[in-house]
Amino acid sequence: MHYNPCMATKICNHCQREFKTYQLRAIFCSWSCFQAGRKQKHPIQVRCEACGKLFYKFPGMHNMKSKRHFCNRACQASWQRKGGNPSGNAHPEYNSRAVHCAECGKTLIREAWRIKKFMLQFCNRKCHGKWRSKNKTAENHPRWRGGHRRYYGPNWGRRSYEARKRDGHKCQICGKPESENGRKLSVHHKIPFVKFGYVLGQNTLYKQANKLRNLVSLCATCHQKVEWGKLTMPISE
Repeated sequence: MHYNPCMATKICNHCQREFKTYQLRAIFCSWSCFQAGRKQKHPIQVRCEACGKLFYKFPGMHNMKSKRHFCNRACQASWQRKGGNPSGNAHPEYNSRAVHCAECGKTLIREAWRIKKFMLQFCNRKCHGKWRSKNKTAENHPRWRGGHRRYYGPNWGRRSYEARKRDGHKCQICGKPESENGRKLSVHHKIPFVKFGYVLGQNTLYKQANKLRNLVSLCATCHQKVEWGKLTMPISE
């Protein structure tokens, strides 16, 4: 059903009353009028475009719009195969050509509209994902802003896990277990991470900052107090 942004006033084909609608091809004011109007109208005799057989159609809102009529889908399919509605290579808009996958280099056959719409072509989602992981992440992403400020290096996930495991999943100040903390225990740097001078892509000083002797497990409350300077953590040698 096509819609018009402006409301139009029409006359119902059955009850002859005026009604307002946004639908361009609406001819009945309600579903009941549509059913009643269809029963009152006589079927129209039409000729099948494929086999030439005469058959009847009830005039409705959509089925009489087409200029060609078919008695069944088999006749419509045979008419298309004979060239009535060309498909594949015979279609005037068919213009495929060979391109290469941007990730693996495999030769692909793509339609002209697809080549025009997408600058790069991929053979499947797997290749697309691999290409994006290489070319659309970190500093290669157009919206990259330098990364998260609290990025502690590529080994931080493993080191923080080892620190919690070493400390028995308990806060090293108050002894609160992780189950009572409501989340994983925070892992705190005794010597602040920023003092090691780690720069992403330029050095590997994160390894010294993330040594286990410089890490300690704390609950949320104690970690907040340490960060605000209300508690002091002893620095291990």
